[in-house]
Amino acid sequence: MKIKMLPMAIIITVLIFGGIAASDYLGLWKTTTEKVPGTITQVASTESNGQISGADTVYNPADIKGSYTFSSITLYFKIEGEVLFDAFGIDPASDPAVFKVKDLAALYVDSSNEIGAGSVRLFVALYNNLPYTLDGSYLPVKAVTIIQEHNINLTQEQKDYLATHQV
Repeated sequence: MKIKMLPMAIIITVLIFGGIAASDYLGLWKTTTEKVPGTITQVASTESNGQISGADTVYNPADIKGSYTFSSITLYFKIEGEVLFDAFGIDPASDPAVFKVKDLAALYVDSSNEIGAGSVRLFVALYNNLPYTLDGSYLPVKAVTIIQEHNINLTQEQKDYLATHQV
């Protein structure tokens, strides 16, 4: 059985555009990325008998990428934009909706240690007292000061790490 050219063109067109329309209708067709970090479950408190009395779902700082803007970090991690800008020495007149994490590299180009996405992940985790593996990232001195003033629950390991990983 042979199919003529016109019916074949119609079938192909319907399959292509019908597939797009169906996936759009089902909410599966996305042409933009959603920069939403993954979540972690943080135990709110533990009762004296060892049972968990509550848990909150919070965003995972390890999912912060270089393409994240500072306004998205402010939104998801509940850190004021002024605090982030101050911690990393960014001009307060900068627009947090435009300034991206990867733009930090240009600010610290003369530094012998890299300040970038790893530094922002570390800052966000320690500022919000979230679990994070200390991975060799460095922080500006001002960021370390802000963390120490804000988070009084730093472990000795975190304090020692911050003392040796400042720029």
